[in-house]
Amino acid sequence: MWSKLRSLARRLRGERRESLEEWAARHGEVVRQEVERILPHLPEEGLLVDVGANIGLFTEAVLAQRPGLRALCFEPVERYHTLCAERFQDDPRVEVHRLALSDAVEERTIFKVAHNYGGNSVVTELIHDDRDNARIFPETEVEEETIQCTTWDAFARERGVEEVAFVKTDTEGFDYAVLKGLVPFLERTGQRPPILSELLNHEFHTRWAEQDAVVRRLFEIGYAEQDLSSMEWIADILFLPAESGNA
Repeated sequence: MWSKLRSLARRLRGERRESLEEWAARHGEVVRQEVERILPHLPEEGLLVDVGANIGLFTEAVLAQRPGLRALCFEPVERYHTLCAERFQDDPRVEVHRLALSDAVEERTIFKVAHNYGGNSVVTELIHDDRDNARIFPETEVEEETIQCTTWDAFARERGVEEVAFVKTDTEGFDYAVLKGLVPFLERTGQRPPILSELLNHEFHTRWAEQDAVVRRLFEIGYAEQDLSSMEWIADILFLPAESGNA
Protein backbone atom coordinates (compact mmCIF):
# COMPACT_ATOMS: atom_id res chain seq x y z
CA MET A 1 0.00 0.00 0.00
CA TRP A 2 2.69 2.52 0.98
CA SER A 3 4.56 1.75 -2.22
CA LYS A 4 1.47 2.67 -4.19
CA LEU A 5 0.98 5.86 -2.17
CA ARG A 6 4.56 6.93 -2.81
CA SER A 7 4.16 6.10 -6.48
CA LEU A 8 0.99 8.17 -6.83
CA ALA A 9 2.54 11.07 -4.92
CA ARG A 10 5.53 11.04 -7.27
CA ARG A 11 3.41 10.98 -10.38
CA LEU A 12 1.09 13.79 -9.28
CA ARG A 13 3.81 16.02 -7.87
CA GLY A 14 5.91 15.82 -10.99
CA GLU A 15 9.26 14.49 -9.79
CA ARG A 16 11.93 13.38 -12.29
CA ARG A 17 10.31 11.81 -15.29
CA GLU A 18 11.25 8.15 -15.57
CA SER A 19 11.23 6.09 -18.71
CA LEU A 20 8.37 3.77 -19.52
CA GLU A 21 10.68 0.83 -18.87
CA GLU A 22 11.60 2.19 -15.42
CA TRP A 23 7.98 2.80 -14.56
CA ALA A 24 6.91 -0.65 -15.75
CA ALA A 25 9.61 -2.35 -13.68
CA ARG A 26 8.71 -0.42 -10.54
CA HIS A 27 4.97 -0.56 -10.96
CA GLY A 28 5.05 -4.17 -12.08
CA GLU A 29 6.40 -5.23 -8.70
CA VAL A 30 3.59 -3.35 -6.93
CA VAL A 31 1.07 -5.11 -9.15
CA ARG A 32 2.56 -8.54 -8.47
CA GLN A 33 2.31 -7.91 -4.72
CA GLU A 34 -1.31 -6.88 -5.10
CA VAL A 35 -2.12 -10.01 -7.09
CA GLU A 36 -0.56 -12.12 -4.35
CA ARG A 37 -2.82 -10.37 -1.82
CA ILE A 38 -6.00 -11.13 -3.73
CA LEU A 39 -4.93 -14.55 -4.98
CA PRO A 40 -7.33 -16.50 -2.69
CA HIS A 41 -10.23 -14.71 -4.40
CA LEU A 42 -9.08 -15.19 -7.99
CA PRO A 43 -10.96 -18.08 -9.61
CA GLU A 44 -9.17 -20.72 -11.65
CA GLU A 45 -11.37 -20.20 -14.72
CA GLY A 46 -13.73 -17.67 -16.22
CA LEU A 47 -13.53 -14.08 -17.44
CA LEU A 48 -11.35 -11.35 -15.93
CA VAL A 49 -12.46 -7.79 -16.74
CA ASP A 50 -9.51 -5.39 -16.43
CA VAL A 51 -10.67 -1.75 -16.55
CA GLY A 52 -7.89 0.77 -16.88
CA ALA A 53 -5.52 -1.90 -18.12
CA ASN A 54 -2.79 0.54 -19.15
CA ILE A 55 0.03 -1.60 -20.63
CA GLY A 56 -1.40 -4.84 -19.24
CA LEU A 57 0.68 -5.46 -16.12
CA PHE A 58 -2.26 -6.52 -13.94
CA THR A 59 -3.69 -8.98 -16.44
CA GLU A 60 -0.23 -10.39 -17.10
CA ALA A 61 0.38 -10.94 -13.38
CA VAL A 62 -3.03 -12.56 -12.88
CA LEU A 63 -2.64 -14.93 -15.83
CA ALA A 64 0.75 -16.01 -14.53
CA GLN A 65 -1.06 -17.25 -11.41
CA ARG A 66 -4.36 -18.27 -13.02
CA PRO A 67 -3.59 -19.49 -16.57
CA GLY A 68 -7.12 -20.85 -16.95
CA LEU A 69 -8.67 -17.38 -16.96
CA ARG A 70 -9.58 -15.33 -20.03
CA ALA A 71 -9.33 -11.53 -19.99
CA LEU A 72 -10.99 -8.48 -21.48
CA CYS A 73 -8.72 -5.45 -21.12
CA PHE A 74 -10.08 -1.91 -21.49
CA GLU A 75 -7.57 0.89 -22.10
CA PRO A 76 -8.72 4.08 -23.85
CA VAL A 77 -5.39 5.94 -24.24
CA GLU A 78 -4.05 5.20 -27.71
CA ARG A 79 -0.41 4.72 -26.72
CA TYR A 80 -1.11 2.40 -23.82
CA HIS A 81 -3.78 0.49 -25.72
CA THR A 82 -1.22 -0.20 -28.44
CA LEU A 83 1.39 -1.40 -25.94
CA CYS A 84 -1.17 -3.55 -24.13
CA ALA A 85 -2.31 -5.11 -27.40
CA GLU A 86 1.30 -5.83 -28.34
CA ARG A 87 1.91 -7.48 -24.97
CA PHE A 88 -0.90 -9.97 -25.57
CA GLN A 89 -0.81 -10.23 -29.36
CA ASP A 90 0.14 -13.93 -29.20
CA ASP A 91 -2.14 -14.81 -26.29
CA PRO A 92 -5.59 -16.00 -27.44
CA ARG A 93 -6.90 -15.69 -23.87
CA VAL A 94 -6.79 -11.88 -23.98
CA GLU A 95 -8.81 -9.27 -25.88
CA VAL A 96 -7.75 -5.62 -25.67
CA HIS A 97 -10.29 -2.86 -26.38
CA ARG A 98 -9.58 0.82 -26.88
CA LEU A 99 -12.48 1.88 -24.70
CA ALA A 100 -13.08 3.43 -21.30
CA LEU A 101 -15.79 1.94 -19.13
CA SER A 102 -18.08 4.52 -17.55
CA ASP A 103 -21.71 5.08 -16.58
CA ALA A 104 -22.66 6.40 -20.02
CA VAL A 105 -21.96 5.81 -23.71
CA GLU A 106 -20.21 9.01 -24.73
CA GLU A 107 -16.99 10.73 -25.72
CA ARG A 108 -14.91 12.29 -22.97
CA THR A 109 -11.54 13.96 -22.52
CA ILE A 110 -8.87 12.07 -20.63
CA PHE A 111 -6.08 14.04 -18.97
CA LYS A 112 -2.65 12.41 -19.14
CA VAL A 113 -0.18 13.44 -16.45
CA ALA A 114 2.95 13.48 -18.58
CA HIS A 115 5.52 12.44 -15.97
CA ASN A 116 3.78 9.17 -15.10
CA TYR A 117 2.41 6.56 -17.46
CA GLY A 118 -0.39 5.52 -15.10
CA GLY A 119 -1.62 9.01 -14.23
CA ASN A 120 -4.51 9.27 -16.70
CA SER A 121 -7.89 10.51 -15.47
CA VAL A 122 -11.14 11.86 -16.90
CA VAL A 123 -12.02 13.53 -13.58
CA THR A 124 -11.34 17.15 -14.46
CA GLU A 125 -11.56 18.39 -10.88
CA LEU A 126 -8.76 16.08 -9.75
CA ILE A 127 -6.44 17.25 -12.51
CA HIS A 128 -7.30 20.95 -12.18
CA ASP A 129 -7.52 20.93 -8.39
CA ASP A 130 -6.86 24.16 -6.49
CA ARG A 131 -7.70 22.86 -3.03
CA ASP A 132 -5.12 22.94 -0.23
CA ASN A 133 -4.93 19.13 -0.22
CA ALA A 134 -4.50 18.80 -3.98
CA ARG A 135 -2.10 16.09 -5.14
CA ILE A 136 -1.29 17.81 -8.42
CA PHE A 137 0.19 21.24 -8.99
CA PRO A 138 -0.50 23.92 -11.63
CA GLU A 139 2.94 23.46 -13.17
CA THR A 140 2.39 19.73 -13.77
CA GLU A 141 2.47 18.94 -17.49
CA VAL A 142 -0.88 17.52 -18.61
CA GLU A 143 -1.87 16.37 -22.10
CA GLU A 144 -5.41 15.73 -23.36
CA GLU A 145 -6.91 13.01 -25.56
CA THR A 146 -10.48 12.34 -26.66
CA ILE A 147 -11.66 8.84 -25.76
CA GLN A 148 -14.76 6.72 -26.30
CA CYS A 149 -16.67 5.49 -23.26
CA THR A 150 -19.26 2.78 -22.83
CA THR A 151 -20.77 0.96 -19.88
CA TRP A 152 -19.96 -2.61 -18.93
CA ASP A 153 -23.65 -3.46 -19.12
CA ALA A 154 -23.91 -2.11 -22.68
CA PHE A 155 -20.73 -3.88 -23.75
CA ALA A 156 -21.85 -7.16 -22.18
CA ARG A 157 -25.28 -6.99 -23.83
CA GLU A 158 -23.69 -6.35 -27.23
CA ARG A 159 -21.22 -9.21 -26.82
CA GLY A 160 -23.60 -11.62 -25.09
CA VAL A 161 -21.51 -11.83 -21.92
CA GLU A 162 -23.49 -13.22 -18.99
CA GLU A 163 -20.76 -14.40 -16.61
CA VAL A 164 -17.75 -12.65 -15.10
CA ALA A 165 -15.24 -14.21 -12.73
CA PHE A 166 -13.37 -11.11 -11.48
CA VAL A 167 -13.45 -7.35 -12.09
CA LYS A 168 -10.55 -4.95 -11.56
CA THR A 169 -10.92 -1.17 -11.94
CA ASP A 170 -8.07 1.35 -11.73
CA THR A 171 -9.12 4.59 -13.39
CA GLU A 172 -7.60 7.39 -11.31
CA GLY A 173 -10.72 8.58 -9.51
CA PHE A 174 -13.25 7.53 -12.16
CA ASP A 175 -13.91 4.10 -10.64
CA TYR A 176 -17.25 5.28 -9.24
CA ALA A 177 -18.54 5.72 -12.80
CA VAL A 178 -17.15 2.35 -13.88
CA LEU A 179 -18.97 0.72 -10.98
CA LYS A 180 -22.21 2.57 -11.79
CA GLY A 181 -22.03 1.14 -15.29
CA LEU A 182 -21.38 -2.33 -13.87
CA VAL A 183 -24.29 -2.45 -11.40
CA PRO A 184 -27.07 -2.97 -14.00
CA PHE A 185 -25.20 -6.04 -15.29
CA LEU A 186 -24.93 -7.40 -11.75
CA GLU A 187 -28.63 -6.80 -11.13
CA ARG A 188 -29.66 -8.27 -14.47
CA THR A 189 -27.54 -11.42 -14.34
CA GLY A 190 -27.36 -12.10 -10.61
CA GLN A 191 -23.56 -12.25 -10.91
CA ARG A 192 -21.54 -11.20 -7.86
CA PRO A 193 -17.89 -11.52 -8.90
CA PRO A 194 -15.12 -10.20 -6.65
CA ILE A 195 -14.37 -6.57 -7.54
CA LEU A 196 -11.02 -4.89 -6.91
CA SER A 197 -11.46 -1.14 -7.23
CA GLU A 198 -9.14 1.80 -6.61
CA LEU A 199 -11.04 4.31 -4.45
CA LEU A 200 -10.18 7.72 -3.01
CA ASN A 201 -11.13 8.92 0.46
CA HIS A 202 -13.67 11.59 1.33
CA GLU A 203 -11.08 14.32 1.95
CA PHE A 204 -9.46 13.94 -1.45
CA HIS A 205 -12.11 12.75 -3.91
CA THR A 206 -14.04 15.57 -5.54
CA ARG A 207 -16.75 13.01 -6.42
CA TRP A 208 -16.90 11.34 -3.02
CA ALA A 209 -20.72 11.47 -2.81
CA GLU A 210 -21.07 9.62 -6.11
CA GLN A 211 -18.43 7.10 -5.12
CA ASP A 212 -20.10 6.54 -1.74
CA ALA A 213 -23.50 6.07 -3.39
CA VAL A 214 -22.35 3.32 -5.74
CA VAL A 215 -20.39 1.57 -2.97
CA ARG A 216 -23.54 1.52 -0.85
CA ARG A 217 -25.42 0.13 -3.83
CA LEU A 218 -22.92 -2.74 -4.00
CA PHE A 219 -23.67 -3.48 -0.35
CA GLU A 220 -27.40 -3.40 -1.04
CA ILE A 221 -27.21 -5.96 -3.85
CA GLY A 222 -25.20 -8.46 -1.88
CA TYR A 223 -21.59 -7.44 -1.35
CA ALA A 224 -20.18 -7.59 2.17
CA GLU A 225 -20.24 -4.19 3.86
CA GLN A 226 -17.00 -2.40 4.64
CA ASP A 227 -16.24 0.74 6.63
CA LEU A 228 -14.32 3.01 4.29
CA SER A 229 -14.45 6.08 6.54
CA SER A 230 -10.86 5.66 7.72
CA MET A 231 -9.28 4.50 4.46
CA GLU A 232 -6.04 6.05 3.25
CA TRP A 233 -6.43 8.75 0.62
CA ILE A 234 -6.12 6.06 -2.02
CA ALA A 235 -6.72 2.33 -1.55
CA ASP A 236 -7.45 -0.80 -3.56
CA ILE A 237 -10.70 -2.10 -2.06
CA LEU A 238 -11.73 -5.71 -2.60
CA PHE A 239 -15.50 -6.19 -2.67
CA LEU A 240 -16.66 -9.75 -2.08
CA PRO A 241 -20.13 -11.34 -1.97
CA ALA A 242 -21.50 -11.17 1.56
CA GLU A 243 -21.41 -14.94 2.00
CA SER A 244 -17.67 -14.93 1.21
CA GLY A 245 -16.61 -12.41 3.83
CA ASN A 246 -13.92 -9.83 3.06
CA ALA A 247 -10.15 -9.76 2.70
